[in-house]
Amino acid sequence: MTAPPAAPRSASLSILETLRRNPDVRRIWLAQVVSESGDWLTRVAVTAHIAGNDARSAFAIAVIQALMVLPFVVLSPWAGSVADRYPRRTVLLGVEILAAIIVLAYMPLLAQPATPWNLTLVGLVVFAHIGLAAFFEASRTALLSSVARPEELAPAMALSQVTWSVCLALGSAAGGFLTIRFGASAAVVLDSFTFLCGAVLLWGVRGGRTSATSAGEPTEFREGIRYLLAHPTAGVLVLPKFMLAFVGISDLTFALLGPREYGVTAETSMSIYFAAIGVGTFLGPPIVLKLTQNRPAAMRLAIGIAFLLESVIFSGTLAANSLWGATAFAGGATACGAIIWSTSMTLLQRATPDRITGRAVALDFALATLAMALALVSAGLLVDFAGFAPRHLLMITTAIYALAGVIWLAILWAFRHRNFEGDAGRPQ
Repeated sequence: MTAPPAAPRSASLSILETLRRNPDVRRIWLAQVVSESGDWLTRVAVTAHIAGNDARSAFAIAVIQALMVLPFVVLSPWAGSVADRYPRRTVLLGVEILAAIIVLAYMPLLAQPATPWNLTLVGLVVFAHIGLAAFFEASRTALLSSVARPEELAPAMALSQVTWSVCLALGSAAGGFLTIRFGASAAVVLDSFTFLCGAVLLWGVRGGRTSATSAGEPTEFREGIRYLLAHPTAGVLVLPKFMLAFVGISDLTFALLGPREYGVTAETSMSIYFAAIGVGTFLGPPIVLKLTQNRPAAMRLAIGIAFLLESVIFSGTLAANSLWGATAFAGGATACGAIIWSTSMTLLQRATPDRITGRAVALDFALATLAMALALVSAGLLVDFAGFAPRHLLMITTAIYALAGVIWLAILWAFRHRNFEGDAGRPQ
C-alpha cells in the first residue's frame, strides 16, 4: 500500500485527519477502544465485589484501589524491555489473547462470597489482568509512536487520551448495568470477547519497525533510565505524570464523600464521579492540541498552566453544596489533568529514540502508578487513623495541583537556555 505524502514537519493535523491519513493509527485506536471498554466492564464488577466486603474502611478501599495500579510498578521494567526487544504488534496480539483467557477466571470467584480466601484469589487474578495491561500500554504506545509521522503524534496521543475517557464513562456505565441486570459473569464474558476483537484489529497493523532493537543491542530497563538521566530535558518529562498521579486520592475521596457527606451510596457517588471524569478527560486533549498547534515549547508551557488551572477549578469542590456540584468541579479539573497527561506523553516520545521508547514509556507509567498507590494508601491512613474527613482530602488535592504547577514552571525557567530533546526532530 502506498503511504500518503507526509505533511511538513511543522504542520498540525486534527485528530480526524490523522485517523483518515494513517490506517495503522486507526487500527491501533480501534483496538484500544474495544479492549479498554471491556476492561471497565470487569473492573466495575470486581470493585463492587471487593468493596462490598468492608465499604466502611477508607484504608481497605484505598488498598483495593492501590492494588489496581501496583502491577504497573512491578512489571513495567519487563514491559518496557519487551516492547523494545520484540515485535510490538506480536506482543500486543499475545497480550490480547492471554487477557481473553485470564479474565474468565473471575467468573467462579465473583459468584462466591467475599471471604478472605476468595478475595486473595481475586487479587491474584487482578494482578495478572492488570499486569498484562502494563505490557499492552508499553507496546501500544511505543508502536503508536513508531507508525505515526511527526505531525501525527500529538493528535494520535490526544486521541488516545480522549478514547480512555470515553471508554471509562461508557464502559463503567455498561459494566454497572450488566452486573446489576445479568450478573458479573455477563460483564466478564463480554470483556473476554473485546480482547479477541482487539487482537483481530491489531493483526492488520503493518507499519512501523517490527522491533526497536536488533538481536545484538541491549534492552535492559536501566538503559532507558541511563538515557533519561544523561539527557535531562528528556528525563524531566516523566515528572508531570508523576506529580499528577498524587491527586489519584480523589478516587478514594469520592468513594467516601457520597456516603459520609451527601447521604448516597459509595456506588452512586463513584458512578457520578467517573462520569464527570470521563467527560472532563474527553474535553482536555483536543483543546490543548488546538491551542499549541503541535509546538513543543507551547506544549511544555501548557503543562504548567494546566496544573494551576486545575488547582483553581478543583477548589470549587470545597464550596460545592451537592455531590453533583462537587463532581462537576472535579470533572472540569480533570480536563486540565488530561492535557498534562497527553501532552507530557507526546513530548516524552518525541524526546526519546525509537530503540528505548518502550522503556521510557514504561518508566513513566511505573513512576505515575507508584505515586498513585502511595497517595491512596497514605490518604486511607489519614482518614482512618488521623481523623481526616473527605473535605480535608479535597484540600490536599487542590494544594498538590498548585504545587505541581509551580514546580513545573520553575523547571522550565531553569531550563530556559537549553535545547530540549526532540524539538529539532526525534533523536536517533
